[in-house]
Amino acid sequence: MNKQYFRQVLLAGLLLILFGCGGSSQQAPDTSGSPSTPAEQEPSEPTPVTEQTLPRIDFFDLQGEIQNEPKIIASMKITDYQIGELPIVDYDGQIGVEYRGSSSQYYYDKKSYGIELRDSDNNDLNASILGLPEEEDWVLNGPYGDKTLIRNALMFDMAQAFGRYSSRYKFVELYINQQYNGVYVLLEKIKRDAARVDINKLKDDENDGEDVTGGYILKLDKTDGEHADNPSAYDLYTDDMSFISQIGSGGK
Repeated sequence: MNKQYFRQVLLAGLLLILFGCGGSSQQAPDTSGSPSTPAEQEPSEPTPVTEQTLPRIDFFDLQGEIQNEPKIIASMKITDYQIGELPIVDYDGQIGVEYRGSSSQYYYDKKSYGIELRDSDNNDLNASILGLPEEEDWVLNGPYGDKTLIRNALMFDMAQAFGRYSSRYKFVELYINQQYNGVYVLLEKIKRDAARVDINKLKDDENDGEDVTGGYILKLDKTDGEHADNPSAYDLYTDDMSFISQIGSGGK
């Protein structure tokens, strides 16, 4: 046998390996009848919480655009996270929601919201959320002007340290239609209630003498914020209905 013969045998063997035994880069057609798309994966099971996580509030199924007033109907879901436990759905139901605030509505990108819990028939619903006492009216404060996010919460804690009532609160993260809106302070709306400002409601005929003694809620407020769309708001203050607090350049 000469070298030419061995070269021919070697070449024939290589051709047999490449084309006869699947060595080509072209794959054989799939004749099994199985779809070519990847198999769908089963959704992963929830796992216990392993790190500190703020509760999450979701607004969804909004029946219109949120506005100053009146409240629009929407759905709200609150998910709480406790280390070592599975995520807990704390509330899942209907609400009425509207913007809250005055100047902040116009100037701030991060809006605050007033919330009213409601049942399936759109009636007011008292419920406990995130461990706070049952009530229907709640506030989601968006501390946009306070970059520390804690000023209001700090004042609430100081008032409670003195033994006085102040709004109980929870830090949360807000999502509206799956869009992240930032860190908020969920807090109790100040109102007459056994679990909030515990004072009696005066009857219509209790307007003289000892009948009018007791606790009161005093609200120091202002008119709607003065801005481009409401330039004369400041002029609405009168001596009959308000007082104006001003600090001059001399600090007096």
